[in-house]
Amino acid sequence: MLFVGGREVWRRCEERGAQPDTDVVEIDLPRGGTLILLKIGDVGGSNWGFYLRITDVQGGPAPGVRWVEP
Repeated sequence: MLFVGGREVWRRCEERGAQPDTDVVEIDLPRGGTLILLKIGDVGGSNWGFYLRITDVQGGPAPGVRWVEP
């Protein structure tokens, strides 16, 4: 599940390995700070991982977006 600003914007429940760009979710980020929460489950106890990229519509760098650790 993916939450942006407290609102669920994407959900997919299935077992699979982590591969970049398997799912693409188009959202509009408001100006200012926006909390992004990604919930990932591990059902098999095996190696797991995830990829998260924030890009512009063409897949390039998103202008004005920066990552801030809480």
